[in-house]
Amino acid sequence: MNQPLLAVNNLTHLYAPDKGFRDVSFELWPGEVLGIVGESGSGKTTLLKAISARLTPQQGEVLYQQRSLYAMSEAERRRLLRTEWGVVHQHPMDGLRRQVSAGGNIGERLMATGARHYGNIRATAEKWLQEVEIPPSRIDDLPTTFSGGMQQRLQIARNLVTQPKLVFMDEPTGGLDVSVQARLLDLLRGLAVELNLAVVIVTHDLGVARLLANRLLVMKQGQVVESGLTDRGARRSAPSLHPAAGVVGVAELMLFCRVAAAPYPAHRCVIRRSGKRRATRQLNLVRANMIRVENVHKTFVLHQQHGVRLPVLADASLTVNAGECVVLHGHSGSGKSTLLRSLYANYLPDSGHIHIRHGDEWADLVTATPRKVLEVRKITIGWVSQFLRVIPRISALEVVMQPLLDLGTPREASAAKAAQILTRLNVPERLWHLAPSTFSGGEQQRVNIARGFAVDYPILLLDEPTASLDDKNSAAVVNLIHDAKARGAAIVGIFHDEGVRRQVADRLHSMGMTA
Repeated sequence: MNQPLLAVNNLTHLYAPDKGFRDVSFELWPGEVLGIVGESGSGKTTLLKAISARLTPQQGEVLYQQRSLYAMSEAERRRLLRTEWGVVHQHPMDGLRRQVSAGGNIGERLMATGARHYGNIRATAEKWLQEVEIPPSRIDDLPTTFSGGMQQRLQIARNLVTQPKLVFMDEPTGGLDVSVQARLLDLLRGLAVELNLAVVIVTHDLGVARLLANRLLVMKQGQVVESGLTDRGARRSAPSLHPAAGVVGVAELMLFCRVAAAPYPAHRCVIRRSGKRRATRQLNLVRANMIRVENVHKTFVLHQQHGVRLPVLADASLTVNAGECVVLHGHSGSGKSTLLRSLYANYLPDSGHIHIRHGDEWADLVTATPRKVLEVRKITIGWVSQFLRVIPRISALEVVMQPLLDLGTPREASAAKAAQILTRLNVPERLWHLAPSTFSGGEQQRVNIARGFAVDYPILLLDEPTASLDDKNSAAVVNLIHDAKARGAAIVGIFHDEGVRRQVADRLHSMGMTA
């Protein structure tokens, strides 16, 4: 083929002077993988929507196989999305049908290209489930019974099964653990070569971009500030960060102090004016239990699959102390999210106990009344999930203020605290009075994190809080976590990013059926 598969010429779409993208041009050839990288809010996702027929640009032109994309009829563009193109969404359930089985989700794409033989469709679906490391025995299960990482892998299988010419991916590996990331990236790279598959991938993870992309576009404030080959590009735009950069307290740690590298945040090295050294330990924070999980079992019943029982947790036990961050560690589907949701009483275990220190008493969330659970959530437990779910018309500032207002904090004080934490998380002030539904994925996540950290909860549950964030904003979240540990908060989290995990974890808790 002597013509580019996709050509973008002077494309512009602006919501506001610095919101969206402007004057973007590039070409994409068959078998080529283009990475679009940049800070949260730089216009990456908006650009991806415009070039994939999901957002009409204000200016410029998109040519697919030398045909103007927006001169095509709506029916032609829909046909492209069903057959020759694939779109992998940042939130996996946006790209899956909830009430259709895993095999059905994959089979629908095959049927859209003309496949009709049920046996062949099912066999192909089983093959692709295995390709993305989902047991073929789960072919009849609904996506809602899968973990977040498994949902993302199912979405990728659904899009690649028809061997499309062009695939658009928005943060496809954000919620996956490292081993699955590597397998999927190898798979995508191999398919790109074998099938002449063209891929546009939006990511904040330069490691993913370097592994997969042939070329990079680096975006900042809606403009392409750098482009070129991956092995030469992005050097000026991507600062090299020391692993400890941005972490609260690192500057104060003295290498000559034996306690400086101690695993607990309450350990500090103090320098007196006389120059003498003394090490101080506040072990009262370390010793106080805040969470006790005892022999928890959880089994899901798949009612639409003839009552099949799916065991997820068996004899799970865990203790978390004040001032400690415990990271749940294990492969996708090992029960990490199930345990975390059980700690928030989203899931009710079949047996066992989850004791939470609530003020001067212990509350067992397994036997607690709904009223008690709501009280514990309001006062004691903060929750940060991967995705922001709020009323569409509520401003970002109001979203962050709400937990403070619920506790009776005066409105002015609540607004001041919300503004402070939004500033720490690099959310521009011009966005504070806008609805988060208009934000980029990374901006929404930072609002979500701000809401979770607005109150000084004694216990924090963090489900992949940095999955949608670039290095700069991940460092801001790490700082918040260290601050929370220093004041004595007990933290349980899931972090697939090894660098972040290494910075925040006091210890890892391995998950699996024996966890």
